[in-house]
Amino acid sequence: MLRFGSGTLTDRQFARIARALASHDAFELSTTHVTSGGIFGIGLLQRHEADWSKVRDILLSWVATLPLGAVLVSIIYKLFLMQWA
Repeated sequence: MLRFGSGTLTDRQFARIARALASHDAFELSTTHVTSGGIFGIGLLQRHEADWSKVRDILLSWVATLPLGAVLVSIIYKLFLMQWA
């Protein structure tokens, strides 16, 4: 990942600015996504310092979260129906 001082502070500043702009216009957003997006942006500008395996892990977690969450909730719901219905 980026060394402290080269990108850490910058991604936090980006997240603060994005949250301030979004809250001014009453947009809801995920601070995790904003911070990750800031890290991606810094990685694009400083490609030699970015840890692309971390970027891959973050992207995979974004893609996997919704379907895995849906499957988990479906299983819990079925178990609930079997137990109390």
